[in-house]
Amino acid sequence: MMETPSHLRDDARITALLPSILTGHGHWRAARTAVVCDGVSLNWGQFNRRLNQVANGLMAAGLQKGDRVGVVMSNSLEMALALFGIM
Repeated sequence: MMETPSHLRDDARITALLPSILTGHGHWRAARTAVVCDGVSLNWGQFNRRLNQVANGLMAAGLQKGDRVGVVMSNSLEMALALFGIM
């Protein structure tokens, strides 16, 4: 069995890196396609802006870093935005 590389073992470190990666793509690859779902596509710039809208909406509702958020949705563009936006 293949062992997980040591730099990928720390879940907290990975979770902290993912938002930075998404934001970076939003800046550096803004015009390139980020996601396609049911014939609707968003480029990285649009995807990043929508993620920020989700995150800002959650903070406006009183959620704070470390709070748990449940997501129950069908597979969709909105579900992807919700899952990545809560990070």
